[in-house]
Amino acid sequence: MAKRCLVCGKGLGALSQKMRVADGLVCLDCWKQTGFGTSVRDVERASTYTGNDIKNIISGTVANPAQMATDLESAIAAAIKASGTSTVMQKGSIKDAAFMIRTDETVIAALAANVSLGEPQGMIEVNTMSIKNKMAGVVVVTNQRVIFAASSGFKSSKSIYLTDINAIDDSSVGALFGCVLRIQTTSTVLAIDGIKPTLDPFRNKLEEAAHNAREAKEQKNNNVVIQQAASGADEILKYKGLLDAGIITEEEFNAKKAQILGL
Repeated sequence: MAKRCLVCGKGLGALSQKMRVADGLVCLDCWKQTGFGTSVRDVERASTYTGNDIKNIISGTVANPAQMATDLESAIAAAIKASGTSTVMQKGSIKDAAFMIRTDETVIAALAANVSLGEPQGMIEVNTMSIKNKMAGVVVVTNQRVIFAASSGFKSSKSIYLTDINAIDDSSVGALFGCVLRIQTTSTVLAIDGIKPTLDPFRNKLEEAAHNAREAKEQKNNNVVIQQAASGADEILKYKGLLDAGIITEEEFNAKKAQILGL
């Protein structure tokens, strides 16, 4: 029995052009109405959508992700050019980086550079003339993460939450020559080759974004504590009412109160 497209209901045989989505199959005609195609990247993207998602995209009920991806690629390219680095040979890396960015993220800064990934280390080795163990790609700072994507040569990607960064440092061998900017977490280091006039403004934007992300996380945690305290107070008042009504004893009330307060 032939399967059917989850969107239009058309029968799909063995030779039918189709795309596999999260919960089944859609015909290629319906898939292309989303604005996506049949590239490897778009095939990977298809697995994140359901048939109902595709229907909503086509009907305009939700924002078109293909257009959003195009807008993100443009934003990343513009940020790279603003940094003084070049988008030449980085089209694939820009697309990969845009694919990694979520709908609740905004592009703050970006640049194209040779990058090395590894484990935290002590001294920064400054050797921007060497490309050994380095990948050419793009580094993007959003309001939540640092994202690295490389699609030329060795394909690679990495994302680091801003709140996980515990050190940002650099080292240079001359004001206008080699400089390395290192972003470090407890388990990862991302080292970016460049020159100070390029890396210094990028570092400033990165540090500001990381500061804002930490403040937002702290505020969120504070709100949770306040809500928990308010909930605990409400619970105590409830049991106080039961005590006053003679439904529970004072001993039971004190036990519940101690339990709520974590005593």
